[in-house]
Amino acid sequence: MMRNNLENIAKLPKWYGVIIVLICGILAAEQSTFIYEFIKDSFAEVSSMMDVVFKFSYVINILIVFAMWIIGSLMFHITALLLGGNHELKKFLYVSAYPMIILIIALSVSILLTDKITLNCQPEEVEAFLRGNKYFQMSHYVVNVSYVLYLSVIAIIVHFLYNMKWYYAILSVFLPIGAIYGIIEIISIL
Repeated sequence: MMRNNLENIAKLPKWYGVIIVLICGILAAEQSTFIYEFIKDSFAEVSSMMDVVFKFSYVINILIVFAMWIIGSLMFHITALLLGGNHELKKFLYVSAYPMIILIIALSVSILLTDKITLNCQPEEVEAFLRGNKYFQMSHYVVNVSYVLYLSVIAIIVHFLYNMKWYYAILSVFLPIGAIYGIIEIISIL
């Protein structure tokens, strides 16, 4: 039954999935406005230059979400194929856009939480201030948990679409993510 539901989702117009990814990208870009507003208020002398940088980074944030969707789907697809699964990348790509609704909800909550934060500190004190701010911490927690939920739903999709055993489906998703995380940690140590 679940496989049939996923196949039906794959038959929906492709632009539905693209719209979901676009909304997620816009919300990710909106979340970055919190930092932009602080920089703009703290450094009035660079505000005109910051407007240009912000507009450019806003578009870049949206494009990064699209790239994460496509590259992530490709990684999961290749790993699933290597572990014995069989399915078309194109169908998986569009189905994998729908779990981003989890990220959309989390980013919306995160934006609402960070809207309650007023940074009344010097620029060098921002990091310490945010570490102690409950709204920022909750915002950070909500986004992190949403990514785990998102990846878990992707693993469920891989299980049903690729007709794989559960542990292979879970490995197909969390193995590449774990490898990337490990590489980033190693690089940060160096």
